[in-house]
Amino acid sequence: MTVPSVPAESGTVRRSPSDAARARLASRLAAGAEFLASDPTDDSGALSDDTSATDGPRRFAAAAPPPDPAAPAPVSFAQRRLWFLHQFQPDSPAYHVPAVLRLTGPLSVDALRDALDRLVALHPALRTVFDDADGEPVQRVVDAPAARLDVTDLTDLPAEQREARVRDAVAAERQPPFDLRRGPLLRTRLFRLGEHDHRLFLDLHHIVVDGWSLSVLVNDLVRCYAAATGHGTAPARPPVDPAGHARWQHHRVRAGELDDQLAWWERRLAGASATELAPDRVRPAVLGWRGGRRTVRLDAGLTDQVRATARRYAASPFMVLLAGFVALLHRQTGQSDVVLGTPVAGRDRVELEPLVSLLVNTVVLRTDVSGDPTFADLVARVRDVVLDAQTHHEAPFELLVERLRPVRDPARHPLFQIVFAMKNLPPFERLHVGALTVELLDMVGEVSKFDLSVMAFEGDTHIDCEFEFSTELFDDERIAQLMTQYRAVLGSLCGHPDRRLSAAALLDPDEEDRIVRRWSGRVRDHPTVPVHHLVARRARSAPDSPAVRADGRTLTYGELDRRADVLAARLRAVGAGPGRPVAVCLERGPELVTAFLAVLKAGAAYVPLDPGYPPDRLTFTLADSAACAVLTGEELTGRFAAARTAVLDVAVAIADAEEADAVAPAAEPDPREIAYVIYTSGSSGRPKGVEVTHGGLANLVHWHLDAYQVGPRDRATLVASPGFDACTWELWAALAGGAALHVPPEPVRVAPDRLARWLVDEAITVTFLPTTVAEAVLAEPAVTGSALRLLLTGGDALTRTPPPGLGARLVNHYGPTENTVVATADPVPAQAGPVVHAPPIGRAIANVTTYVLDGAGRPVPVGVPGELCLGGLQVARGYLRDPRRTAERFVPDPFGETPGARLYRTGDLVRWLPDGRLDFLGRLDSQLKVRGFRVEPSEIEAVLVTHPAVREAAVVVRGDGADRRDLAALLVLADGPAPTYEEVRAVARRHLPGYMVPAVLAVVDDLPVTTNGKLDRDRLSWRDGRPLRQESTAEPPVGATERAVAEVWALVLDVPPLGRTDNFFDLGGHSFLALRARQQLAERLGVELNVVDLFQFPTVASLAAHLDRIRATPEPAGKPEPGAPDGYAQRRRAALRGGLARRRQAHEQRRLAEGTDR
Repeated sequence: MTVPSVPAESGTVRRSPSDAARARLASRLAAGAEFLASDPTDDSGALSDDTSATDGPRRFAAAAPPPDPAAPAPVSFAQRRLWFLHQFQPDSPAYHVPAVLRLTGPLSVDALRDALDRLVALHPALRTVFDDADGEPVQRVVDAPAARLDVTDLTDLPAEQREARVRDAVAAERQPPFDLRRGPLLRTRLFRLGEHDHRLFLDLHHIVVDGWSLSVLVNDLVRCYAAATGHGTAPARPPVDPAGHARWQHHRVRAGELDDQLAWWERRLAGASATELAPDRVRPAVLGWRGGRRTVRLDAGLTDQVRATARRYAASPFMVLLAGFVALLHRQTGQSDVVLGTPVAGRDRVELEPLVSLLVNTVVLRTDVSGDPTFADLVARVRDVVLDAQTHHEAPFELLVERLRPVRDPARHPLFQIVFAMKNLPPFERLHVGALTVELLDMVGEVSKFDLSVMAFEGDTHIDCEFEFSTELFDDERIAQLMTQYRAVLGSLCGHPDRRLSAAALLDPDEEDRIVRRWSGRVRDHPTVPVHHLVARRARSAPDSPAVRADGRTLTYGELDRRADVLAARLRAVGAGPGRPVAVCLERGPELVTAFLAVLKAGAAYVPLDPGYPPDRLTFTLADSAACAVLTGEELTGRFAAARTAVLDVAVAIADAEEADAVAPAAEPDPREIAYVIYTSGSSGRPKGVEVTHGGLANLVHWHLDAYQVGPRDRATLVASPGFDACTWELWAALAGGAALHVPPEPVRVAPDRLARWLVDEAITVTFLPTTVAEAVLAEPAVTGSALRLLLTGGDALTRTPPPGLGARLVNHYGPTENTVVATADPVPAQAGPVVHAPPIGRAIANVTTYVLDGAGRPVPVGVPGELCLGGLQVARGYLRDPRRTAERFVPDPFGETPGARLYRTGDLVRWLPDGRLDFLGRLDSQLKVRGFRVEPSEIEAVLVTHPAVREAAVVVRGDGADRRDLAALLVLADGPAPTYEEVRAVARRHLPGYMVPAVLAVVDDLPVTTNGKLDRDRLSWRDGRPLRQESTAEPPVGATERAVAEVWALVLDVPPLGRTDNFFDLGGHSFLALRARQQLAERLGVELNVVDLFQFPTVASLAAHLDRIRATPEPAGKPEPGAPDGYAQRRRAALRGGLARRRQAHEQRRLAEGTDR
């Protein structure tokens, strides 16, 4: 904290020489941020833009309306938000404002108590308490008792232990919550370490002070002590009190004086998204207050560079430091729209300077970093951003939030998550009263109000940057690395202002070598034996061993090999071979396995077709692949009646396998030849075929056999659908190792409880299950203690760990089709209770390389998100007959040691963890992932707009977690009758697989677009639309509790009657309406809710269920409301019950008067 210098005429209170040089500045400096340099070359500091050379600072009194003594005093808008935050987390010390003073020299404890009494009498904020009137907070000043100053004597302790004991005691003293309704909101304690050595602890609630106020209080306390000891005079009473300031602020809003500023901010922040650093652990549902602090010092050389850059580009040091931080966040996140918050003091009128109250406001700094600007360009952009914000800094942040109505999330702050600010004065000041010296110590507890706050302190020869961070999100090592990178980026760019941001190095040579050479993997071995040859070897060595078991049938390896030989001969007869693929459309079973093996034996590539796909999809894939034949079953042949290719019934083709002559096998394929082509969703609106090579498939299988030691004693499974590339992995890894491949019946495969029992009954030892299925099976107790030794999973982000005692290893896998199914693997340890950290995707498998690169193709440091690019033996050849897209996604490998090596750009966002594993974060592009399938929204959108009533469509994911994700489509309808829900879904079902058919269809007036006119997918939300359904299908509230919640919400929100799925915040609810709803529900139902409950249960049905659970849980007898006398809650409910009835009556009268039928 910074203590403003005391005026020279303050008796014998003396300042240190370093303070005097800044005395002129002190009254003009913002408590939180230095904004605007009146002369950028003048190092004296920052002046408000309301200051001029002729008129001086703006004055307050002339603008203030006369107070109404009879009316309850309102609170300022900043205090209103603090009131809400206190209701939201009443036990949090995050908004306590502590200070510890070192008192060195002779101290009179009685005089200090007298000084505290004088201080409380001087500043009404210290005697203020807060209550609510009809859901709105109000303030009132009460008579304060004599100051309580408890003294803790530590002189009995060894001298070296006393300071540590003070720190521990201070940390404990600041934990108890303040009672805003009863006060007091100032707590003090004096620690005696020696006869002339004391520590004074002050703790206040932020609702009555800000950083500036604390500085005023410390100065005034010293001057009151000087008066009490005869060394000076007491300070004068401030000309304005907190209530007067709040009335004036509300008057300005009502008079429309701030309308233009608010409108400017609405335009400025339209479409903005808060910049966030990827956390080190899963963000909790409700973000707590625990934090840490670290400081990085910019040495004299770098500090001089910062100041020189500021002078050169007509900026201030704050602007240059901010520009460096924006550049770092841009490189860390890849975002070109960087949105931060910064505080402003709100004291641009002279009467407000000595006022103790919460006056600080917050502004949002939104910087455009697009186009890879030079640092000089970025400083200019930041300067414009800062000056514009300063011009409009009086608009209360709280009103702006209500106008913008951002999505409310109890784990995030509205509009920004990261704060950057600056203080020009040194962090500590020293004052003298006679022989007593007073210093402000840095001994506050470690809390964090935001994800990350950076505060810069400018000294004479250096700048210290303090990083305060949430320890619920970030590790200490991560912040230490961030600080090092900030210093490096700032030095690189300030030293070369013409350097582009992309050229600023984030990695030092040692770290780059570790990441690129040691962590990314190497290509060493080159497996040469193709998978179908491995199966043939097994058939020769153990022909009677079971190969495939399904529906009570068993196919031995010898039978499988013989049938595949016969079928391969038939395929070669119809032209199958290299470059002539064969489509396979069969259900999981022995025939599918035989068909795949036969295609490879014929020297061709197979193209799996899922029988569940709609006819249009099958027709397209067959035509696009130019398959020379289709292998299918009797019940499916009719689907290919119009096919211009040979259609073979596998069962008929191999019926005479025992009598057929042996057929010479095809020549061993080149590793670069195609083994199979699998179709995935395409961004052009059409599926795209991925050409996977024999070399890639062989490497996958050899790695699997080595890593998991699969052998003849194993029983493996074929669970994945034929159109899912994991089917290929399951099949070949089992057969190449000589295991028996068991195929579960379809009704078993789709029911996790039945599948778990089947795994036990079949004594399965190794299984691959898609992520959603694996998580469901892990929840089944049946698999614990079974024969299962390996549970392999992949396809979606894993959110569950194995329970203790499972007995099987769970291994998480990641890999796109373009890298032959699997690229990385990571064993997942057992864990009891909920998953705190999402399991990572691990390290590269053998002969696969993994690189995390930024937009310019450079490796990024640990913890920094980047695109995952894959190299090595498993990279696919490309997209079938699509050279343009192949060139876009398959690029030269700059790190590879093999000539002509390529990387596949996955489009997936990942980061390195400190131990060298990879953490999956999401997608870089618009591609979605649902239940293990990659989905291009544009492919679905292209189908939806074929309905004549749909003019535009956009597809988003609905839900969180792998097991709760489905698709929602936002539709802009054409003129004319609106389609029904089923009509639009019917169109989708005719052309798309089931997993690509949106579950939710919602109508919007238009779709959000960027400034370039492109669809702005970041602003899409399925909640933005009106459900495409008949009104009669809306579910009304069920039961008394749901009806009560619906009625209270309709009253508070002033909306028509609600359904049970209506969302409070989607209907216009915000923080303070949530407070009113909470209060009225408490009155009506007799249940005390926490405000956070409305954020966690935002629909009528979910909140009603939560209320019923609360009422079903007996409350411990004799437990009063915290901080209140016995019976307080009952008296409060009784007092407010009449108010609810009056409001309900007024609401009904207003509806009748308006002629509305709600």
